Amino acid sequence: MTSLDTISIQVCGGPAAGRSFALPLGTWMVGRSPTAAVSLDDPVLAAYHASLTLRSDGFDATPAMGDVRVISHDRDSIVCVVADSILRIERGTVPSPRGVPTAARRVRHRPPRAAVPLLAPPTRLEAPTWPSPPRPPQWSTMVAGAVVGLVVSFIAGQPLIALFGVTALAVAVITWMTARVSHRRAVSRWRVEVDDVERSNARAVHAHRRSVVTQKQQHHPSLDRLADIVATGDDWFWAGRPGDDDVWKVAIRGTLTFACVPKLNYELSSLPAGSIVDIDLDVDFIDHAAFECLHSWRLNHEKTGGKVCVEESQEEWYKPAAEGRPRCSRGA
Repeated sequence: MTSLDTISIQVCGGPAAGRSFALPLGTWMVGRSPTAAVSLDDPVLAAYHASLTLRSDGFDATPAMGDVRVISHDRDSIVCVVADSILRIERGTVPSPRGVPTAARRVRHRPPRAAVPLLAPPTRLEAPTWPSPPRPPQWSTMVAGAVVGLVVSFIAGQPLIALFGVTALAVAVITWMTARVSHRRAVSRWRVEVDDVERSNARAVHAHRRSVVTQKQQHHPSLDRLADIVATGDDWFWAGRPGDDDVWKVAIRGTLTFACVPKLNYELSSLPAGSIVDIDLDVDFIDHAAFECLHSWRLNHEKTGGKVCVEESQEEWYKPAAEGRPRCSRGA
């Protein structure tokens, strides 16, 4: 039985899931180094990734050579994510008796990803409109008026009428040429403004891409892992993978006899239908009643669409019985 000054650290998710540590009050390091107090076999961890401060009035997790994120925090327990491992830190508890299965708990093999805020798209400037060309005058009408003026002035002997018609035609031509020159200048200014708008939009898009890269750098430990993230799956890749975050782990220790059947049946019945269950069976004996309880539950659970994986780390009792050749006694 652990003392009240002993803090229990359980690895609930990640490559080292299932390990546990018991440490006294103080400040301890978490990392991949063998000299770290909490040494985990996690390739993503730094040698001394983070430090854990264990006090009588609470706990703190501080980054050292890597990142650490606190999921829940109260006076008696704290759950934090260190690289790809999930640590649950709580005050020391009494271990469960041998032969009684521990309560099933939900295990996330990958750390829960915090919601990443979406960056607003860059503001694009609208390009100016093409300048409208000037409307040409009615050349046929003006030329006809000038010709009629010349004919009338020749017949009537009044040269001022011809001069008036020619002057009106000359004014129209000059006005038209001036409008054309103004339009060409407006087109030149429009092209300069369009180039400025395109450069501004390009700078805005480039700044947005840099912001996205910076956000990715903050969300992931390092750029060196981007290839691994693409290979193993990121938030976008995990979206369509059912069951990755629904793995339940049940640990059974000691001797499993008919006396444990009610407790075993109660714990197994509390698991949700259709879920994935990993049973760590570390026992030194299983009698017929306990085997029938465990095996019948497994068959019924698999009929609901679930998946059950039984791993025996000490001696094989369940597998031979499931294959129709049960062991008769210890050492048989």
